[in-house]
Amino acid sequence: MKDLAHPSPQPDPVPERRSAIPAEPAARPAPPASPVSARRRWAGLAVLALAIMVLAIDMTVLNLTLPAIARDLRPSGTQLLWIVDIYPFAMATLLITMGTLGDRVGRRRTLLVGVVGFGLASLAAALAPSAGVLIAARAAQGVAGATLMPSTLSIIKHMFTDPAELSRAVSAWVSTYALGAIVGPLLGGWLLEHHGWGSVFLINVPVAAALAIVGHVVLPESRSAAPGRFDLAGSALSMVALFGVVGAIKAVTADLALWVPAALAALAAVAATALVAHLNNAPHPFIDVRLLHNRPYAGAVLVNAASTFMLLGVMLYLSQYLQTVTGLSPIRAGLLLMPGMIASMAATVVTGELTRRVDARRLLTVAVAVTGSGVLMHLVEALRVIPAVSSGPGAMWWFGASFVLLGAGTGMIDPVTNIIILGAAPPEHSGTASALSETGYELGGAFGAAVLGSVLVGVYARRMGELDLGFAGPGAAAAAGDVNTAHEVAAALPAAEGARLLELADAAFVTGMGWTAAAGILACAATVAVVRALVPPMTVGEVAAR
Repeated sequence: MKDLAHPSPQPDPVPERRSAIPAEPAARPAPPASPVSARRRWAGLAVLALAIMVLAIDMTVLNLTLPAIARDLRPSGTQLLWIVDIYPFAMATLLITMGTLGDRVGRRRTLLVGVVGFGLASLAAALAPSAGVLIAARAAQGVAGATLMPSTLSIIKHMFTDPAELSRAVSAWVSTYALGAIVGPLLGGWLLEHHGWGSVFLINVPVAAALAIVGHVVLPESRSAAPGRFDLAGSALSMVALFGVVGAIKAVTADLALWVPAALAALAAVAATALVAHLNNAPHPFIDVRLLHNRPYAGAVLVNAASTFMLLGVMLYLSQYLQTVTGLSPIRAGLLLMPGMIASMAATVVTGELTRRVDARRLLTVAVAVTGSGVLMHLVEALRVIPAVSSGPGAMWWFGASFVLLGAGTGMIDPVTNIIILGAAPPEHSGTASALSETGYELGGAFGAAVLGSVLVGVYARRMGELDLGFAGPGAAAAAGDVNTAHEVAAALPAAEGARLLELADAAFVTGMGWTAAAGILACAATVAVVRALVPPMTVGEVAAR
């Protein structure tokens, strides 16, 4: 069909040299007509949305599989955290480099390479015989995701130049992510009940193959017209800085000697300082420094990071609580979470319409407050201050309602922040802008899993270490390190001793959950302060056009 025939790659306009770089550039002229036909750009959006949906399903399913993985591969508590957060850490380290590379070699090309790589890494994860192999496969998924993710938003910006169409396209893109989060628990729960945990990774393989074929046909190619030389030094410094930050956090959570996280933090600080100096002096820096000085853009990136910090941190303990502590099957746990995912999708659609009428600061403040309300309900549950919702059906309704608030709040955030981010980026650097945003998003998720997960594991272990479990030996030490292991050990003990161990372990886990929820609430308060400081009281379109 003519609409789907490949035109020659569409270069971005060559930017004019400027004598000064304003912190927040003046309003831009009306955008040119899209170089892509209406039929093709909406078909392309469907492909990009499906790619995001696959990532959402993978992320949601992983949380449901943790108890099954713990039973089968028997990872340590630290390994279980690595299985969760090696993916966002690997992605965060490479996102900026891959986004910049896409601006130079072609965004469609890098996206398709990422899709194929993600399918192959998913196959490796599905067949992983040990926790170490699964961690390596998850790292490979993160590398592929870093190649894939920056191109999605930059291609959307290239295809949709009209602000109204762009707003609808971003809302549809985010809504599909929410739809994947809805499908994930249901599909994952069914697969876990009828097949092994590897099946939840295996479903990515045929989808990735189909995306690679269809994406090659319908997606337009685009790249910067005057990218200059690839900034190898800047790219290397950014990776070293991010590796140092990531490594320092993991070293702390792994309870290593104090000098290890201190050395990694120092490495990150030195690399970050060198990177700033390099960006200010290089003739073709790989990051457009105008983006770093744009306050609304910086605010949007930070809010994105905070939303994933809270969401992934909560999901880490919520899936284990529902399946291990309360004994729900994977599919029942998925059904309990489904209303929250539906609320997220509905909030995304409604907020996408409100972005043209309500100011961005107000929308984001309300969104973060709603998210914090959901986390507060988990703290209330952990403190047992309302007996009616402390156990049984009342607790299930309580958690379902809390996840509705959490889903609605995070669903409100995404369309606002992504439209601001796309509007702030010059076309020639849209891949880099998207990568910076995704880096914040993935680092937020990684920090949520690492920091909040470490609070959960640390409080649980300390609480169990203070208790007399009634027996000694390797089983007692293992039960004191992980609630999933405690349930396995309890099943092998005499009935009375097993019941006592379950009671102590579940209570210790709920205590850890309470501390984790409290940390999430503090994160919400800090995010509101960021919004008030950096996001102006204008509609989202006005902020994006500044």
